[in-house]
Amino acid sequence: MKDTIDDVLNSQTSKSVEYQISMDGELNEFECFIVPFGQSRVIAMVRNITNRKLIENSLKSSQEELKNFAAHLQSVREEERVLLAREIHDELGQILVALKIDLGIFKQKVFKSIQKDASQEISVKFEQLFDLVDKTLKTTRKIMTGLRPEVLELVGISEAAKLYTKEFANRYQIDCQFNTHVTDIIVDSQQSIALFRILQEALTNIAKHAKATQVIVNLNVVDEKIVLEISDNGIGIDKNIKVRQDSYGLIGMKERVYLLDGKISITGQSGKGTAVVVEMPYTNTKLSE
Repeated sequence: MKDTIDDVLNSQTSKSVEYQISMDGELNEFECFIVPFGQSRVIAMVRNITNRKLIENSLKSSQEELKNFAAHLQSVREEERVLLAREIHDELGQILVALKIDLGIFKQKVFKSIQKDASQEISVKFEQLFDLVDKTLKTTRKIMTGLRPEVLELVGISEAAKLYTKEFANRYQIDCQFNTHVTDIIVDSQQSIALFRILQEALTNIAKHAKATQVIVNLNVVDEKIVLEISDNGIGIDKNIKVRQDSYGLIGMKERVYLLDGKISITGQSGKGTAVVVEMPYTNTKLSE
């Protein structure tokens, strides 16, 4: 306490100090606020903050429990997506492949037993069926990729983001550029999945609402933080229209960032596009091994 008083007198600035005192067998928390009063005197105001500390600790504990529960829910969601993707691959995917093979065999048998003048019309019908099966297979693969981004495990977040932006550009015919200044971004699986899901959600929102013709995705490491930025040249955000806070996409992005001690900002102006910026602590897992 004396050191604090000396600091107040020397600096002529107010300071506060917290300390504990045992009273009636119980430990009480106190706060002393010290204000300079001239060159050699101070005014000290003391208050018992035991109840406040108990409430703060209780809130902190509750927040930690909620955070752990939310993290568990995210993990369960990802596990369910993996299981669903596996079911689609093992069941629907194999059925479609078998259907295509059976169609090929059936086509050969049909052409052996029909007249030549009818072969052209039947051939066109078969080609239409083959095309329909191929389109269904492609759709199935897209669904599986969305549910279980195996590319993350194979090539990492940077290359996975690059491939996804390229796929997005081809699918929606929107110019989508991916930039990074880091050759090797290595993050753990939780960060990797979170960044990839946020990228998916942001690009989906752009395709649905932004009416953009150009999208720029930047993924870099700045000041020991991994920074993902998705910006577009679309219609932007009208300040007169309140953004829906109950949007599941927006809630999902915020939740993923919060669970990894990061932050997210969504900014934009009407007619000047929108920017989503995500920052997370970056720890190179290769260096930490």
